Amino acid sequence: MSTNKLKKIIFSSQVLAYCVLLLVCVVLQPTIIDRMTFDELHGGAECDCIESAQQNCFDYFSRRIPSDGNSMHKRNFRLQKRNRDAVFYNCKTWCSIRALSIDLWNDESKDFLCNLHAEKTDNNISLGIAPQVRNRLLVFKIKQYGGLVKSTPSRRNKYHHDFYYPDNFEPSERIELIKIVNLTFNAV
Repeated sequence: MSTNKLKKIIFSSQVLAYCVLLLVCVVLQPTIIDRMTFDELHGGAECDCIESAQQNCFDYFSRRIPSDGNSMHKRNFRLQKRNRDAVFYNCKTWCSIRALSIDLWNDESKDFLCNLHAEKTDNNISLGIAPQVRNRLLVFKIKQYGGLVKSTPSRRNKYHHDFYYPDNFEPSERIELIKIVNLTFNAV
């Protein structure tokens, strides 16, 4: 078999695998949402936070994490207490506060995100407000039924997304670790 024929077969297999993944993640969206519950997310508020959020099991995402311990620890994927106990103002604010902040990670965004998060780490250290230095980025994929993602860009970060994880969320089962990126910053 010639090299060109072999390359075509491999490419066709990759395209088929991507199409099947796309079918599972996009076309079957209602079925996927039915298999996840978000009672903790809504916390009694009459908001539909997952409206327009989607399962995304083919893009990479990143999240800033502490330098110590297990990168897949549950604490790296939990809301801070102040976010869980937030006062309700309106649905948009409520849902954003109750989501976990993640960033889309790709060739276009990775340098920007490393610089952005290194700058945040550096500023927190110089202000003395970083009891636990978060100087690494966890790059990951969300597995099927791992949660829902909504694009929520800001003026400072066009790659920002809200991640809504289901009630039964366990990072080791729902997140695929891709790599850890150490951030460099100017220590004072």
